Amino acid sequence: IVDSVSVATTFQKDLEKVLAQAKKSNKLVMIDFTAKWCPPCIRMEHEVFNTKEFKNLSGKYIVHIIDVDKESNYDILKTYSIKAFPTIVIVNSNGEELARYLDFQEKKPFIADLKRISQKRPLAVPQAILKAEAGDKSAALQLADHYNKSMQHAEAMKWYGKALGLAYYDSKVGAAEELSSNGETATKMYYQQTL
Repeated sequence: IVDSVSVATTFQKDLEKVLAQAKKSNKLVMIDFTAKWCPPCIRMEHEVFNTKEFKNLSGKYIVHIIDVDKESNYDILKTYSIKAFPTIVIVNSNGEELARYLDFQEKKPFIADLKRISQKRPLAVPQAILKAEAGDKSAALQLADHYNKSMQHAEAMKWYGKALGLAYYDSKVGAAEELSSNGETATKMYYQQTL
């Protein structure tokens, strides 16, 4: 990210330090998984991150940039199940995911969403799982969205099924996996077609 953004936001090399800083300041952390060669990442940098509107959010978030090409960052890519770029993950000071964005995000709705998240913090994934397992359909939808954006489509369909009250969702996920039994990985399309 260019220097003008780093003036308005805080960048740290070590995520643990960033999380400790977030805890002290009661801020959320925005982790931007990016690459220099990635066209949507470059668009995010120029059309969103370098804007006045985004810089005005710097009081609510600590921005942490992860270069996906650095071997030293591979473990954190696995930790957050990063499979596409850019992926922007909003976490609390414990590192628990609150929201996720894939690909280029249009400035206006993205910034509006970031403002909403900072004011009315959504459930972290572990808490959403507990609530969804207890029958909370809103938490189940949040999880379905999370797993869909994490490209874990079987898990996403499981939570969509719970949110929609589909008693047979497990068998439908199994059927989706059978659709791809020719050795291919089951894709989002297989799950959606089956459900």
